Amino acid sequence: MEYNFFNDRRKTLRKPVKTRVSLQLTELIKGIGYLKDVTPESLCIVSQELFAFFRREHSEIFQDKNLVVTLMEYGLNIEGKIVRADAATSELVVIVSRISDLDAWKKLCR
Repeated sequence: MEYNFFNDRRKTLRKPVKTRVSLQLTELIKGIGYLKDVTPESLCIVSQELFAFFRREHSEIFQDKNLVVTLMEYGLNIEGKIVRADAATSELVVIVSRISDLDAWKKLCR
């Protein structure tokens, strides 16, 4: 795919991927969701479970928090920082900081 400014404002195209993920924000706050799309440096996750105990106005508590994401189907553990939390759509955007298997991640992002 070729980058087109009019189609997407991001510099890296997102690849749609729908797979189940396990999320861990803290020892007490855990949940399950699904991966919506990925780029080599970020991922978008939809998880109603993490937002279930918080009101929409409180979604900013997720901002700048570290999150551990486990892609069970691919055997990947990803650590990153939440840069956007949208309670209306139950979406989290995570910037990747550490990946357990870089080759498997690159293969997933292609």
